[in-house]
Amino acid sequence: MLYRIKQNKFLKSISILVTGSLLAQLITVLTAPIMTRLFSVESIGVYTYITTVAFLWLPVVNGRYELAIVTENDKSKVFALVKLCMYICLFLVSIFTVGLGAYAFIFDKFLGYREYFIFVPFLLLISGYINIVTSYNNRFAKYKLMSKVAIVRAGAMCVLVIAFGLLEYDVWGLLFAALISNLASLKKQSEDLLEDINEILKTSFTKIKQVAIEFKSFLFFSVPAAFMNSFAFSAVNFCIEDLYGLAALGYYSLSFRILGVPLSLISTNVSKVFFEQASKEYNETGCFIFALKKCTRYLVLMAIPITMAIYYLSPWACKVFFGEEWIIAGEYIQLLAIMFGVRFIVSPLSVGVLVTRKNYLEVIGQAMLFLCLVIVYLYCYINNCTMNQFLWYYSLANMSIYFSWLICFFVIARK
Repeated sequence: MLYRIKQNKFLKSISILVTGSLLAQLITVLTAPIMTRLFSVESIGVYTYITTVAFLWLPVVNGRYELAIVTENDKSKVFALVKLCMYICLFLVSIFTVGLGAYAFIFDKFLGYREYFIFVPFLLLISGYINIVTSYNNRFAKYKLMSKVAIVRAGAMCVLVIAFGLLEYDVWGLLFAALISNLASLKKQSEDLLEDINEILKTSFTKIKQVAIEFKSFLFFSVPAAFMNSFAFSAVNFCIEDLYGLAALGYYSLSFRILGVPLSLISTNVSKVFFEQASKEYNETGCFIFALKKCTRYLVLMAIPITMAIYYLSPWACKVFFGEEWIIAGEYIQLLAIMFGVRFIVSPLSVGVLVTRKNYLEVIGQAMLFLCLVIVYLYCYINNCTMNQFLWYYSLANMSIYFSWLICFFVIARK
């Protein structure tokens, strides 16, 4: 088995990323029982709400041009793309910060936890830069480096959460932990990019304008799609807070954290490798069906046992590891498990539309996800549905969209 992995470039690349993510997620999982005992459900709910507002904008903070860094062969264009991403990040974060501040004070919103929003622009700036260096490293298949960074970042978050929890820093501690941990290993992660920093800084405005126009489909199609995707998932937190309060959001955040482990551990890393190999196959043959079939097969084989284990063990695990009151989170996990299993398979394959630059398909798909959330929210609001009913309807609606996506991916991969 080990020999087969070493000889198979696809499996070898995934195994490197998965190993790093496995250790990182193991650290995160081991931190969770400590966090639930050091911080109240309401504090975790507020922390979740603030970071949701920040990371809602994270996928689009670079205008999605960072994705072109992976696929572009011309080095001069890559330098121009890096500089373009930095400019867009600074501009969008500035606009968002002013808009958020105006909204909060003009409409008198976020009373009781308004002061925590000072973290939002800093989280976005750091995360925007991380997007750029991650794409730069992915371009050169620096999977070992990416794996090490994930471990260091998770370890830093663990230590900081425990330290701030013992010092009783409450929500401030959780937010400082998130901010500082994102800075961990940033210098190491940036080494390759910094070697070319002089060339990047010397890139002319004309060259930046050229790549901005050439890859405009990322801005006009992928940005709306990515934002709708982010909003469709982030808006769930807003809906839960509005319908059921911050305590319910705290329980849901733990559920989402646990269900997100296999996604960040395996699925997201598979996506990086699939994107690189699908791009190569498409450039050579005009299609990427072989890479798609191979990736889908691996994902299905992994998704089935993972989903079953999460479904049957989650209530017991939440009660034992996080405390008696957190068994509610285990019940939420059961309601969402099958949907996350389907998402585990489909989500990494979505980069296929970027390979063929059919970005408008991503916009359509994400719009459908958002529409489903709105329908579920309105139905539950009008009919006074319970939290469990909300999550169940939300899962069914999302699964129907994911299966439609999967069919679409196989159609475009053959052409």
